Parts: sequence; structure tokens; C-alpha cells
Amino acid sequence: MKQLEELKTNGISHLVEAARRGDHTLPQQMLDDYTAIEALAAEHTDRFGKVTDQAVLKQADTLTERLLAAKAWGNAAVLLVDHVQPAMDAFLAQLTADLKTAGRHADQPGVTVDMLDESDDVRAAIVRLHGALVPYGHLRASWEILRRVPTGALHDQLGLRSPLAEVGNLPAIVPDWDAAFHGRKPWPWPSAVFHVRMKWLLSHGAVVWVPTEAEHEDAWRHYNPDALIREAA
Repeated sequence: MKQLEELKTNGISHLVEAARRGDHTLPQQMLDDYTAIEALAAEHTDRFGKVTDQAVLKQADTLTERLLAAKAWGNAAVLLVDHVQPAMDAFLAQLTADLKTAGRHADQPGVTVDMLDESDDVRAAIVRLHGALVPYGHLRASWEILRRVPTGALHDQLGLRSPLAEVGNLPAIVPDWDAAFHGRKPWPWPSAVFHVRMKWLLSHGAVVWVPTEAEHEDAWRHYNPDALIREAA
């Protein structure tokens, strides 16, 4: 059904799938509308893979328009603040707890045999740490979908790729971050493996976030006052 393809292209399908997995929440109306479109497709698609009933197509169009409007313009920022940001906070709280529980094993980029000798709670924490990149990636993908809807002027030319878009205070804890970002210097963490990198960042006071465009802009302005002065001159 073309309506489902349109929702996939616009990122709505990802958002719904993430909510169904429990990565983050979404307004119930969005979930209900998406489920209704899926039901229409399942019930009215013919053996050639097409829906020809005009009444059904009109109903699907109405649901699709409502779903697209739910993330259009300022609504995208609302979804980000109300649903994705709280989920990231919960993820980081669990990650921090697991890093503590795993102890010395949190520094290990790979699985080692001696981990099997640990207690159930330590082993469970280790398993979650080694799988943490997946839910984190889902949250970052939802953030990117919602940030594709611009709400103002962003000075950070790196845009969604900017290190400030992941760590709001990175320049304060990695002064030569720009050289590291462009490959001229190594990053300070001992391994690029996700949980090891995150342990270094969190233990050094990193503000890991999924910022709105306004929050991203505020962070950029905080660390680039000279650029703003040159722009105003």
C-alpha cells in the first residue's frame, strides 16, 4: 500500500516500530492510526498486491495525513521532548547502573571466560552492556528522524553529525575534539566499543543527549562565542 510506503519514507514506520519494541513511547493516537492502516492493507490488498477500493484508499489517506501531521514542524520537537528524551534518560540510567554492577568487566571490550564465574546480577549487567548499542542506535535513529524537520537556524555546520548533537559538553571534556573528529588525533577513550566508550564519557561528566534543534543551537553558541561575534560584525 502506497500510504505505508510514504510513512516508511517519512520515518513514521521507524518511530512506530521503536515504540512497539519499547525503545520509547509515542502518542497512542499515532500507534492506533498506524495499526489501522496496516489493517486496511491486510484486509483489502488483492492478489496483485494492490488496493483498488477507493473508499479504503481515502480512509488510508486520511490516517496517513494525520500521522504525517503528528511529526510536522513543531510537533516533531514535542515528540522528541515528550517521548525520545525521557527514553534516553532511562537508557542512560540503566547503562550507568550496569557499568557499576559489571565492575572491572565494564572495561573489557570483549567477552572473557572469567565473566562466567560472576554472580547472576553481574552477568546480566555484562550482557546488557554488550547489547546496549542496539537500543541506543534505535533512539538515535528516532532522534534523527525528528530532527530532520527544521524549526529554525542552526549555526553548527556539522548538523546532525556534530559531536555536540551527541555529547552536549564535549568541548569541555575533550578540548581537542575537533582534531579527533577529523582524524588528526585519537579520541581519549581506550576503545571504540560502545560500552567502553560510554563508560569513559560518563565517568568524565559527559552530557549524553538527544537535543532539540534549540538545545543544539544553545550548546553551539556556548562553545563558539567568537564565531557569533564575527558573524555580527
